[in-house]
Amino acid sequence: MSARDNGMSSRASTLAGYAVAFWSLLYLLPHLVWALGVRAGFVALHPSIATLPQWRTINWIASAILGIAALLGLALRRRSPNAAVHRAKLTVAWFGSCIATAHGLVGIGMRIATISGWPQPAVPAWLYWDLLVFEPWFLIEGVLLALAGGLLLPDRSQRRRWALLCVAGTAIAIIFALMRVKIW
Repeated sequence: MSARDNGMSSRASTLAGYAVAFWSLLYLLPHLVWALGVRAGFVALHPSIATLPQWRTINWIASAILGIAALLGLALRRRSPNAAVHRAKLTVAWFGSCIATAHGLVGIGMRIATISGWPQPAVPAWLYWDLLVFEPWFLIEGVLLALAGGLLLPDRSQRRRWALLCVAGTAIAIIFALMRVKIW
């Protein structure tokens, strides 16, 4: 790898890390608002979800996970000189990428199937919010995590292997989701 490639890769990984952090913080905001008890934005949710007694707790947990994802994005801006830390960052990025991407793809597929009339013919407004806002967020988060992790790898063959591992992990997560195994 030439010095020019290394500089370009460094800039790209920095941008990808910031993108993960920004995207995570963007999605953290509504969860934090809901965790604090504000009822704004409930039109975008399934009517029964906001009435759950554990609604605020769920959003506190989601806020914490999204905060950790934002910190991971910042950590993914640069390769760590410590090999164990580097592998740990890549492992967490891989896991997050696979789960988020699978969640987005399965959610989008299920919303399209429902809106198309299966399994119910009526289409409530919250389904469109899920299809156009919430589920794509997961898909984009997963892709950004995969991109940020892959850009930390020094050569093309490692990046290709990383991409294949991300696709394989996402496929396994989708299979689990279709089998209704709760992994997220």
